[in-house]
Amino acid sequence: MERPDPMVQITKPEDILVPSSYKIEVFAEKLMTPINLTFTDQGDMLIADAGVGSGNGKVLMHPSTGIRVIAEGFNPPLTGITFYKEKHLCCSSRVYYNSKTRWF
Repeated sequence: MERPDPMVQITKPEDILVPSSYKIEVFAEKLMTPINLTFTDQGDMLIADAGVGSGNGKVLMHPSTGIRVIAEGFNPPLTGITFYKEKHLCCSSRVYYNSKTRWF
């Protein structure tokens, strides 16, 4: 019997118990350790990936065209992100705090 890859998360909405008036849908796949999200002023979703499994904390953008990495190389675990006034993405990890001017 072949063992599954431990770095692949299986997303099955039916495994999540919610009240009958709620609906669960998958909107993003192949995320390793998503821990936080925020939105830009334009409405694009930014997702912080803690980087625990890969050793590489990163920030992903999820516009309508698909997910892409916009910043990476943070010491794991990347623990939080926030977007501020059109230009700044602030990221925190257990040891460091980083503020980046918008590049996307």
